[in-house]
Amino acid sequence: MGSATAFFDLLTTPIVTLGIPLIVKVLIDYKKRNNCSIYEILKECLYWGMGYSTTMILKWIITDVFLGRSVFNTSIKQLLYRIGDKSEDINYTVKLSLLANICFFNK
Repeated sequence: MGSATAFFDLLTTPIVTLGIPLIVKVLIDYKKRNNCSIYEILKECLYWGMGYSTTMILKWIITDVFLGRSVFNTSIKQLLYRIGDKSEDINYTVKLSLLANICFFNK
C-alpha cells in the first residue's frame, strides 16, 4: 500500500492507503480477540513506510538514470523543506501551531 501511495500521489493518499486499512484491521482484530495490539499497529505502519520510502527512492534513481535529471538532490531538499518548521519569513513551532488550532476552534 505504501508503494501505491508513493507511485500515485505522495501527499493526499496516505490517509486512504494507511489510515483506512489500518482502522479496518484494528476493528477486525478487536472483534476477533477483544483487544488491539499497539505492536501490530506499529508493525503495519513500519511496513507501509518501508514500501512508501523504497518506492520514492527508486523513482528518484530511475529518473536520474533514464532521464539524466538530477532529481535525487532536489527531492531531498524538497523533503527537508516540507518537514521543516520554516516557510519564507514565518517560523512555525509546535507551540504556535497548537495555539493557532486551539484559538481557531474556540471562536
